[in-house]
Amino acid sequence: MKIADTPSPKDVTLKWIQQVVIGENLCPFARPILDRLTLTVLTGLARDSFIDAVVSHVLGLLDHSANDRPTSILIMKDLGHDFEDYLDLADLANAVLDETGVADEIQIATFHPQYQFADSDADDPANWTNRSPLPMLHFLRTADVASAGLDYPDVELIPERNIQRFRVLGRATVQRLRETCFK
Repeated sequence: MKIADTPSPKDVTLKWIQQVVIGENLCPFARPILDRLTLTVLTGLARDSFIDAVVSHVLGLLDHSANDRPTSILIMKDLGHDFEDYLDLADLANAVLDETGVADEIQIATFHPQYQFADSDADDPANWTNRSPLPMLHFLRTADVASAGLDYPDVELIPERNIQRFRVLGRATVQRLRETCFK
């Protein structure tokens, strides 16, 4: 494959959302807002640029209505490739929410190529429910998450349902699902 044929981080992420998140119904709320999803690619390694990008995502959500910009994803092309470093960045992003006084209004969901739940083995297919093609932070309005919970029966069971489904599919299958996003 030539470099020019390599899909962009946005293309890979969008394909992952379509094929894995929506295709495997990991998030029943993703399909209706897909056309209004904001994807931003952060390049570079500077911590200040990362903090600026987090603030920009937060302000972007708060400055727009939920109908115009329901959610936002920050794709980290050059940062956070090591999972432990990524977790430090996620903690930093949450600290930015606290420092800017919006921690009650915005929350962050975490996705990473090496995602591992604290109580799982590295090979557990359950980890693949949060294994994205690239490190990313998903910014969501807390009110929207709460509202979705009112409209969807047993919303709190979605993560466990996803974990069980991916365990049934098996590691090889769920790994292949994500790998197809790079083609």
